[in-house]
Amino acid sequence: MSPVAESSSVTGATKQSPHVNHSFDELSIPVQRSLLGPDGSPVPFPLVLASRGPATLESTLRYIEDNGVELKEKLVKHGTILFRNVGVETAVHFDAFAQAWGWTPYVYIGGAAPRRQIFGSVFTTNEGPADRPISFHNEVSQSIDPPGHILFYCDSVAETGGETGIVHGAEAFEAVGRKLPGFLENLRTKGVTYSRVLQEETDPTQNNGRGWLDTYNVKSRVEAEAQIAALKQIAHWLTPDADSPVRVTSSVLPGWKQDPRTNQTVFFNSISGAYSDGKANSVATGRPHTDGLKWGDGTEMNAEELAALVEVMESVCVPIPWEKGDVAVIDNRLVQHSRRPYTGPRRVYASLWRGE
Repeated sequence: MSPVAESSSVTGATKQSPHVNHSFDELSIPVQRSLLGPDGSPVPFPLVLASRGPATLESTLRYIEDNGVELKEKLVKHGTILFRNVGVETAVHFDAFAQAWGWTPYVYIGGAAPRRQIFGSVFTTNEGPADRPISFHNEVSQSIDPPGHILFYCDSVAETGGETGIVHGAEAFEAVGRKLPGFLENLRTKGVTYSRVLQEETDPTQNNGRGWLDTYNVKSRVEAEAQIAALKQIAHWLTPDADSPVRVTSSVLPGWKQDPRTNQTVFFNSISGAYSDGKANSVATGRPHTDGLKWGDGTEMNAEELAALVEVMESVCVPIPWEKGDVAVIDNRLVQHSRRPYTGPRRVYASLWRGE
């Protein structure tokens, strides 16, 4: 193990206690992948940092404060940092950990996942059925205004399964180009649109079951229409009633981006997730697996290609093996995530933040 950094002087809200020098070591875990970083040199994905010796929340917050610039540089370089043994034991602790990075809070408007606020910036992760996978996506990438960062905290480990899968967008872009070149070319020339039918109220039995009242944080159809228009989406109300379901369709969006910080081309979309949700919901809805996805020119996507895309993403996935108290910090602009089915009382919380 090699030391990452030593904290220096203490400032801010933690200075009422004596300063304790604290450091974190870089660890290896079996599921890590070695990727080429922005400068072409190999980097572990994710970067795993663990406290050297017993940690308290206070010492961890001090460490982030003292080493924030370096940690943010490492986050861009590696895409994800998994922290272990950092003294985070509750949702309140997790909120403090997330706040310590100094990012601007992200208001979760336009996302499909059923969620509940727990404390401050902390929300539940997708509360859809435990026996259904949640496939790969960049958070809220079906919108013109996605978050820059998403943090996860493991409060309770599942009995089986429940890993959060992560895929670096640069590796995904290369893998899709090798194995599905025609799909990638269509994505380049046409872009993608997403659509889904939202009921008025949230349905927690569906991975994408967030109702339009919660999705747009509104109290009426008129307010929802204003929010939908602000996000440059199109609303098609299915009945004239005030509580009507609505089909919302995104504007044409790119399927990848050139990240200006790393100059890497990264796969950035929710295509795998939208296809998998459509497949899981098709029995109940009667709609085809590809119902929520179209090329930007309005033509249908091919279900076989979409199934193959999910397989490609799985082939380059790192399934994070959660331990209680773990915190994963993910750059949402660089990394897609997923969730595997699970049994038992898994509880993982999320916190969303804007980019810098």
